[in-house]
Amino acid sequence: MSILLGIEIAGEAVRLVVVDRQAKVVGRREEPLVTPAIRWWETHPEERHRATIGLISESVADGLFRPAQVAAIGITAVPALSLLDADLDPIPPRDLPWGDLDPATFEGRPWSALAALFEENSRAMTRIGSVLDLVGFLRFRLAGALATQVDFAWQGGHIVSPKNLASWSAGSLENIGILPSHVPPIFPATQRISVVGEKTIEKTGLRRGTWIVGGGDPMNTRILFAAEPTIGRVVAMVDGDRVTLWESIERPIEWDEGVIPTAIDGVFFRRGGELGLDAVRDGSLPDGAVLDWPADEDPDLDGVPEGQLVACDAGAASTGTGIIAGLGLGWWRDPRPIWRKRRPARPLSAWREEQASGLAPESTESSDEASEAADV
Repeated sequence: MSILLGIEIAGEAVRLVVVDRQAKVVGRREEPLVTPAIRWWETHPEERHRATIGLISESVADGLFRPAQVAAIGITAVPALSLLDADLDPIPPRDLPWGDLDPATFEGRPWSALAALFEENSRAMTRIGSVLDLVGFLRFRLAGALATQVDFAWQGGHIVSPKNLASWSAGSLENIGILPSHVPPIFPATQRISVVGEKTIEKTGLRRGTWIVGGGDPMNTRILFAAEPTIGRVVAMVDGDRVTLWESIERPIEWDEGVIPTAIDGVFFRRGGELGLDAVRDGSLPDGAVLDWPADEDPDLDGVPEGQLVACDAGAASTGTGIIAGLGLGWWRDPRPIWRKRRPARPLSAWREEQASGLAPESTESSDEASEAADV
């Protein structure tokens, strides 16, 4: 049986999900990080690489999956910089004057951090040979390919336009002191980039020919796969003590900091307001649960049709990280059956009843329905 691995670095853990050809999770594992993922300027990127290799190796040793089963790997990670020198070696964060900057001004915004660094110390620019985010660095270390993905370029507004997401805006980069030669090519989240390298094979046992796909931001991926992103659907993203609303919209005309792209071309979400956590969370909150939240109690929900507010929760690894790997392989030429069969939006009360009865939501589908979800 071929499987997909989804690796996610977020919060205080590196997480792994195992996904089969029916887009069903068949295994999970996570390990703590030494420092929170968001505080990348305090951690050498090699530490994240070692944590990823360790998680895969330990999962194999514990029998979670066999290396020969893995067809492809998807990677998502919170926004973080990983800077390489001219020899493509990672620059230790301690060698750059991050301590002279106020993290509150750039946390979660790596491009703002880079601009602030150059403004504080222009000599730092001369050390940089390549600008990557954490996903790009992990892909480079696992497969040896220098590449980046759409959402990293989008985060700083450095794409040409929403219609041309695969091209860097040279003028935008130069405004912060970066040359086009400092950034690798942009690929979609579902693009097959390269196969794992010999060192990765030696450390993990993964077979030659195992693909690494583009990957991206775990928040974008989780929001996308919470429920089918019909125009106007609103996803309530639960992350710690915050619940942020994201509305599915058509492709914008211009770059907008409050809009995010997703792994599916043409699907975008716009950030809205926030809800009270106590009103949304009552025990566990499964992805795709339809929330019954009256609009007259919150102006941010004014105009949201009944049944269009669904939840997604950052408390566990997203299945979507593995699904994007399968999309890259062509396992699912059309993702709509995944949403409609494996991940249908259902009332929260239905999920609660299944939990009370001891049935996991995925176990309630028939085998026929499951087979329809995989368009192989």
